[in-house]
Amino acid sequence: STSGERGDAREILGLALPVLASGIVDPFLSMVDTAYCGRLGTAALASLGPCVSLFHLSFNCFGSIRSTTTALISSALAQSDADFERDPKNAEGKAAAAEMGLQSLVLAGVTGVAISGLLLCKGDAALSLMGLPPGSPLLPAASNYLKVRAVASPAFLSIMAMEGVFRGHGDTRAPLLASLSAALANLVLDPLLMFGPLHLGLAGAAAATAAAQYLAALVYVLMLRRRRDIRLGFADRAGSAQDPAALAPTAAPAAPAAPGSLRAASRVAVWRARWLSARPIFWTILSANASLLFRTLALMLCWALASSTATRLGAAHAAAHQVTLSIWLAYAMICEAPAVAGQILSARYLGSGQADRAARVTVQLLGVCAAVGLGLGLGLMFGLAPAAPGLMAPGQPEVQVLLQGTLPVIAAQAPLVALTLALEGVLIGAKEFKWLLGSMAIATAAAAHGLVETGKLSVGGGGAGLLVEEGTAGAAGVVGLWRGGLTTFFILRFVLAALRVADRKRGPLRAQQP
Repeated sequence: STSGERGDAREILGLALPVLASGIVDPFLSMVDTAYCGRLGTAALASLGPCVSLFHLSFNCFGSIRSTTTALISSALAQSDADFERDPKNAEGKAAAAEMGLQSLVLAGVTGVAISGLLLCKGDAALSLMGLPPGSPLLPAASNYLKVRAVASPAFLSIMAMEGVFRGHGDTRAPLLASLSAALANLVLDPLLMFGPLHLGLAGAAAATAAAQYLAALVYVLMLRRRRDIRLGFADRAGSAQDPAALAPTAAPAAPAAPGSLRAASRVAVWRARWLSARPIFWTILSANASLLFRTLALMLCWALASSTATRLGAAHAAAHQVTLSIWLAYAMICEAPAVAGQILSARYLGSGQADRAARVTVQLLGVCAAVGLGLGLGLMFGLAPAAPGLMAPGQPEVQVLLQGTLPVIAAQAPLVALTLALEGVLIGAKEFKWLLGSMAIATAAAAHGLVETGKLSVGGGGAGLLVEEGTAGAAGVVGLWRGGLTTFFILRFVLAALRVADRKRGPLRAQQP
């Protein structure tokens, strides 16, 4: 019905708008750091670049924990609601959701500690891989920044897990509050630590960012304590099939007067029963995160290959690619907001067995994303594209000419990107993690072939390792990268995701059998 469709659209926007606002905060933090570091001089900015790239690589590889936590918790809660209608005493779904939240948070914390330890012990070696060899004059400042900020790795990944917990409960406003708290703290601490009495310079910027991330984690903890509807770990339910005490027959006879050895044995039995009960959930979380981790690695491989190919084409092409990629990332972040709503709603309705409702919401979601993508594309094509070359590359005519070729390409891609992210969001909510991994691998392989061939064509067939003189590569240069390999990348992702979503026999939106 029309009223139902309007309600679905309002629900999508209600979930998407806070995600969009929250997503703007992270680029703002990076801009603040960059602006203040720019006041320290060119060397500081040059030292910052490899560190930011390294953290981007480290954290993005494990960013899947947010998406998997969102999808699994939302689905478990929806299943719980459906079970409650049949049996008001059944609370297994809520217990599973609570355990998923706890295990995701533990996984995030352990992974964060591992990343922190690795960067603290092998940070200089990692920076060497990013282009800062041991003798580089930039290495000391970069190493200090890296090691100070590495301390916040557990906080950052825990933030992602807790954001997934709140999103799984249909709350996208709480993460916005935590993000705003981090942004405000970073804005205040940057000048105090970098230029104040301590005058820590680049290390002060890292300390400000680390402190802001720990503050955001604390805000999440405080919000979790105040929320009665969000629990981590098994709830206290006597007799539940998921209750560890119910599964541990040796736990019941324990009495206050029991000998120490008996009490210890009882505790061991309870924890063993808890692990046996939680083990299926643990493997579900680990499997989902592993699939999306390899999917993310394939995605990053594609972008890394595009960047390296552009770099081999010459400085002008590399600069044009960097500007184009920055603009593309900005509008992709906007397109991703309704896709998060798709994750939550598809998990909710599919988890409760409402495939028809999920299909209806998917249609609404695609309509919203198509409108967003079309609006962004038109705005970029007729608004930003004519002015951006002069603004982003003043006094660099070769780069400006290349941008005049790449920006219309990404403007035309905007509707395709928006629809692709929407469909993949629905598949994440439907827990189609293996399909997403396979489709990303296929798209990356095809795009990689196109990127390599474009690179060879641009240097006149001389191979990917040859350099071209500035401005001599033709339209097959950086323009060809975006028009060919990267466009192919998104077309294949869209087609494969659409085929899966549209498959009403084997796909996630298949009709429920009576």
